[in-house]
Amino acid sequence: LYPVRRQLDGSIGRGIPESETTRAYDIGWRYNSPDWLASAALYRVDYDNRIVSSFDDELGFTVDRNLGKVEIQGFDLQAGWKAASFLTLSGTASYNDSEVQRNVPLSATTFLATAGKQLVETPEWQYGLRADATFGAFAAGLQGKYVGERAATDINDEFAPSYTVWDLDARYALEGVGLAERVELRLNIVN
Repeated sequence: LYPVRRQLDGSIGRGIPESETTRAYDIGWRYNSPDWLASAALYRVDYDNRIVSSFDDELGFTVDRNLGKVEIQGFDLQAGWKAASFLTLSGTASYNDSEVQRNVPLSATTFLATAGKQLVETPEWQYGLRADATFGAFAAGLQGKYVGERAATDINDEFAPSYTVWDLDARYALEGVGLAERVELRLNIVN
């Protein structure tokens, strides 16, 4: 999973950066009935040597960096409801609280001020909604997703804005068309 480097003598050296390790704890609850589905989960993850990757446009390749200790905790919620024989509704919500635990060394005497900062590209809040409807051979779905703002840099001096996307999908099934048992016409509009 980690890149290796060639030593001066031609042998393969240890990967850079140091290997990432985690301790993860979670507890959850699920409920399922003919008309309802629900789940909730709480989690905590303690990282040592948290590896973050980003693409460097100038270099033309991905660069890995070690942020050291990172703590993440949060929850995930999900609910689904069969509102009618033809209609299903579902929703999700996620909260993620991340914190880098130390300043990242740049040299023997210089550090990047990352302690206490949010993990890069990790939004605190995300929400999702979906509706599915079926009328005989016709089915359609509409879904939306919200992603909260997230840090664009390790020192949290720039943030990527929050965004919402909506997608639509529809299909019509035709039975016994020519030599085929079933043919489906599909339309997907992805935002």
